Amino acid sequence: MPPISINRDEAKIALMDQLIITSNYEQSVKNYVSDYLWLHSEELKLTDSQKEQIKEKFNYKDFAGYCIYSSFNYVDNDKISKLIDFYKSIDGGFDKEKSMFLTDYYYSKLLNENILIYIKYIKKKNK
Repeated sequence: MPPISINRDEAKIALMDQLIITSNYEQSVKNYVSDYLWLHSEELKLTDSQKEQIKEKFNYKDFAGYCIYSSFNYVDNDKISKLIDFYKSIDGGFDKEKSMFLTDYYYSKLLNENILIYIKYIKKKNK
């Protein structure tokens, strides 16, 4: 579901929905979160159990949708269609586990901050 603040162009929303599916974007966000937790677990003092709880609680679908809808809201539909064609040509990614994760600094930072929110929540819950 796109954020309320985006342009309500139904054709564009349908294209963005298709882009989320064909690019395996939700799985890309899951991979990113797993990698982030693996890379920062020692520094953040996370147990294996806490890492698993964070991965289970994180709302991948909503975050992936928010990033796509917000990022591509002002991109021409023709360009979004070309991206969809590209992802279809590579079966959604380089292999079944890896997709090309399109993002920019703002959404990467937002994703990192969301991960940290979940870390704080899980740590507080487990005290």
